[in-house]
Amino acid sequence: MKRLRIAALLLAGASLFPTHSIYANDGWGRHQTKDTITGLILGGTIGGIVGHQQNKQKEGIIIGSVIGSLIGNKGGKGRDRSASTDPRYSRYSESRSVLHQRPVSQRYNYSETIVTDPEVLEAQQRAEALEKEVQLERARIEARHRREAQLKEARAREAAALAELNDLRNR
Repeated sequence: MKRLRIAALLLAGASLFPTHSIYANDGWGRHQTKDTITGLILGGTIGGIVGHQQNKQKEGIIIGSVIGSLIGNKGGKGRDRSASTDPRYSRYSESRSVLHQRPVSQRYNYSETIVTDPEVLEAQQRAEALEKEVQLERARIEARHRREAQLKEARAREAAALAELNDLRNR
């Protein structure tokens, strides 16, 4: 009975552990929640099977659940973090936020509300999209010029090395 009480106390303490953090965050992400629950279920199942073989099924379920939920929690947190730093995800997120963001002229002014004409709004969005395209094209042109300069430098070094090699061989 004493062992079961200690195991229950450990389970209660460990269930608080994954939610405690010294850093402020926005709560659990989608992967963190799902993986914690999955780890809890799988850990409890595996712990119950191993515990049953040792004639300690309850302790095995408790320990397996705690360890599984901890592992699932940390793994899910890592997946959420990598999803938020993935450039593909950030590009998608930025494009969605641009589409759903209110233009400056349509944001609420607490003294009065300004409503923008839909045609003007569409024109602003097209202009912003084209300005972004101009920035991307400038970056492409700059990268192409940088590449051409690097190729020119490498070819000059190659020609100088070849000329020096020919001089050394002809001596």
